[in-house]
Amino acid sequence: MTRHSVRARATKGDCGEVLLLGCEGSGKTLLLRQIARQCSRERKDEQFSTATQPSVGVDIVSIKLGGRSYSLREVGGTMQPVWPKYFEACRGVIFVADASSMQQLSGAVVEWYNLVCAEHLRGKPLILVLNTHDAALPVSETMVEHLFRFCDAQAIMGELITKVQVNAATGVGLT
Repeated sequence: MTRHSVRARATKGDCGEVLLLGCEGSGKTLLLRQIARQCSRERKDEQFSTATQPSVGVDIVSIKLGGRSYSLREVGGTMQPVWPKYFEACRGVIFVADASSMQQLSGAVVEWYNLVCAEHLRGKPLILVLNTHDAALPVSETMVEHLFRFCDAQAIMGELITKVQVNAATGVGLT
C-alpha cells in the first residue's frame, strides 16, 4: 500500500482519483484496506485485521488495477460538509452504506441522493456499496432500490450508477 500526500496529483499513467465516501461507521476504512490488499502483491491468505478507528480526516491509497493506477481517497464521514470540495477533481465516487440496519441505511440514503444530485459529479460513475457486515440485508433488494431511489438516480445519471453488495470485513463481493 503506497500512501501519498493529500496534495497528490494525477501523473502520466495515473487514471486519477476515486473518492471513497460514506457516513460514519459505514465500513469505508475496511473496504479501502480490502481493495488495496486485493490489488497488491501481498499474500492474500495472511491475517487481515478488521480493527479500525473512525476516520477523522483523509487517507489516500494508490492501487494498480488492470495495468492502470488509481488513487483512492477516503474522506471521513465526519467530513461530510467538505465532501463537495473534492467532487470536481475526482474521476468517480464509491459510496459505502452500512446495510446492516434500517437506521444506518436511512442515514445513507440522504447522503447518496446528495451525491446523485451534485453538479460536479455529473458524467462520473457512482458506485453504491452495500456493506453487509456478515449479515443479510435487513430489507429486500427491491426495498433497497426504492430507498435509494435507483430509478430516479438512473434518470439523472444514466448508466453511470452501479450497486454492489460487499462484506468489507471479509472481502466477499469485491471480486
